[in-house]
Amino acid sequence: MKVNLKHISIFCVFVLLFSFTSCSFRFSSFDNLLRPPKLIGRYQGLQDSFESAIKDKFQLLIPENGEFQSSFVTFDFDSDSNEEALVFYTIKDSPDIAKVSYFDYQDEKWIYISSLDGLGNTIDKVVIEDVNKDGLFEIVIGWNLYSSKMNRAFVTYSIQEDNLVQT
Repeated sequence: MKVNLKHISIFCVFVLLFSFTSCSFRFSSFDNLLRPPKLIGRYQGLQDSFESAIKDKFQLLIPENGEFQSSFVTFDFDSDSNEEALVFYTIKDSPDIAKVSYFDYQDEKWIYISSLDGLGNTIDKVVIEDVNKDGLFEIVIGWNLYSSKMNRAFVTYSIQEDNLVQT
C-alpha cells in the first residue's frame, strides 16, 4: 500500500509541475510559431501595402545568397529618384511556386504594381546590375528549382513602362 501511495504522490507532483509550465499541450507547425519582424518607418507602409495586395495567406521568402538577403528588396530600379520594391513569397496553399511582387513608391506611399510567378520554390540570389549597359538596372533572380541546391534557373527582369517584366 505504501508503494502505491508513493507512486501516486510522485505522479501528482509531476502533473502539477507540468501543468504550471505555461507550455501548451497543443502542437503546431514550426511555421505557425514564428513570424518575421515587422518593418519600421516608411517601410512599414510597404509591408502594409503588400499584405493588402496579397489576399491569401503567405510565407515570406529570403534569398539564400548574395547582397540582398531580405524578403523586401528596395532599390531605385528605374532611376527616377524614387525607390521601388520587390517582395518574395509563396502562397501557403501552393508553396511550390515562389512569387515576386513589385511595388513603386509614389506620393509618400507604396503602390502595388504587379506579381510574377518564379521558376522555383525558393530564391538563391538577387543581383541588381546594368547587365546590358543601357543605363538602366536589370534584376537577375536565381531561382532554386524545387528545393534542389544544385539545379537553378537565372532569370533577368527589368522595369518597362512602370512594370516588372521578364527580359
